[in-house]
Amino acid sequence: MLLDKNKMLGLLKEFGELLKQRNSSVIIDIYGGAAMSILYSSGRVSEDIDVMLNDENYHEFKEVRDIIAEKYGLHENWINDAVAGAIVFDMKNRNLINFGVFGNLYINIVSAEQLLAMKIFSSRDDKDFEDAVLLSEQLGLYKKRDFNNLLRLYFKNKSINQRNKSKSHYNGINDFIDSLVENLKG
Repeated sequence: MLLDKNKMLGLLKEFGELLKQRNSSVIIDIYGGAAMSILYSSGRVSEDIDVMLNDENYHEFKEVRDIIAEKYGLHENWINDAVAGAIVFDMKNRNLINFGVFGNLYINIVSAEQLLAMKIFSSRDDKDFEDAVLLSEQLGLYKKRDFNNLLRLYFKNKSINQRNKSKSHYNGINDFIDSLVENLKG
């Protein structure tokens, strides 16, 4: 099931209310397509909500996630912390916006600037490219040096160098940035 902004917000509100009923709380940071949908492109949909947990309450998070998944027929990972591995290992800075509180669910969302750096770093597919174009336009970034500076702000140099050598949908980060700059010119 694809989740749009309204569906995501409804699920997050219910998540927070269930936590409140259980006298528990969870702090999450939202990344990826869900961040795009909620803050930067309301028409954007995503298969899941990528989060990083900011506390030790993973067991409670998982139980509430499963209750909501069963209630609405969602896949088990409709909200997941898979993004955490990349963030912890490769990133050197985080820039989050305090989005608000739903019940006992405290929500931060990645800034447009950091999300753009993440999209460039991953350079996985056309969806990342579309998101990068939109974020670049919103931030007023159009030059190759702007994108390289953004990467260096959020990612370790070693990680950037390794990622640039890897093959993805694009031929590494430099190819992704070159395509982004070319697209923004036209």
